[in-house]
Amino acid sequence: MGVVTASGEVYGYTGDNAYDHKSHIIGNGSIAIGNFCQGAQPVQTMAAALDPGAS
Repeated sequence: MGVVTASGEVYGYTGDNAYDHKSHIIGNGSIAIGNFCQGAQPVQTMAAALDPGAS
């Protein structure tokens, strides 16, 4: 689950029961979320597109 508030706060949660690969990356006012991905690359690519400084 991902939430971005009107003031720009970002929250993310990837539960233990989600299917692999699962992850989320929080950026500056953005969040990239993936579940059932073939590795971490799709989520990393989304994060880079949304916010080049995401970590």
